[in-house]
Amino acid sequence: MLARMGEQLPLPLTTPLAGQPEPNVEPVAGARSRRRWLQDKLAELCGEPVSVVVNDNRSNLLSAQRRGGTLAFRLHHMFLDADERVLRAAARFANRPDRSSRTLVDQFIERHGHLITRPPRPASARPARGRNHDLQAVFDELNRDYFAGRIDAEIVFGEAGRPQRRRRRRRSIKLGSYDDTARRIVIHPALDQPQVPRSFVAYIVFHEMLHQLYRPQRAGVALRFHGRDFKKAERAFAGRREAQRWFSRNLDLLLSYREPEVMAGDRPRRAP
Repeated sequence: MLARMGEQLPLPLTTPLAGQPEPNVEPVAGARSRRRWLQDKLAELCGEPVSVVVNDNRSNLLSAQRRGGTLAFRLHHMFLDADERVLRAAARFANRPDRSSRTLVDQFIERHGHLITRPPRPASARPARGRNHDLQAVFDELNRDYFAGRIDAEIVFGEAGRPQRRRRRRRSIKLGSYDDTARRIVIHPALDQPQVPRSFVAYIVFHEMLHQLYRPQRAGVALRFHGRDFKKAERAFAGRREAQRWFSRNLDLLLSYREPEVMAGDRPRRAP
């Protein structure tokens, strides 16, 4: 869950890894020469200069943007194995997208969906029990009251990250994320402040728990993580409106959070 300055609701519009640079990858032998062939082929099909960046982005698999006199493609590495028919559709998608080109690209992505992977999460998580909130207790109550015990996931506090050296104020904060591969919910430690009510922590945890039941939906070449069914289910949370009001009044508190220094012997204990 990503919160930004100026937002009224803490509803994320990005993936769990939003804000991270897209990793350029060379997933198969000969990928560099294949990328050059792909760039030349797209330039031929588009009839103009083309640049190609191959990445492992799992939410936006195909995009194109004109930069100066060049049409810049960003493509998931699955397109390294695309045939000319698919590349023609990709070229049309970049210039004048039509239903047939979108359908052909969508079908190609569906056939190669197994290549969409999530990068491994660094092993930097903390226990579920913080100084002020016990995430495991919150998770257990929500799982009992809303999910009939169906959610099977680990929940932990994450890390705030390194302090920014620049003086420009932070404008966004990722309050929570769900890793489907690891079945792990990670909550930002800014929510472990004494000023943050337990009901707001529960709202964020509830949101992340829903991700185990409502998987991303494809919208063209992008993945929609919060579809209609997800949003409908989220409205079932009893304290939703109160949590949203608290968020709109206290976003500054969350954005200004800085990791406190932890003295030896003062680390949070694991929940029994």
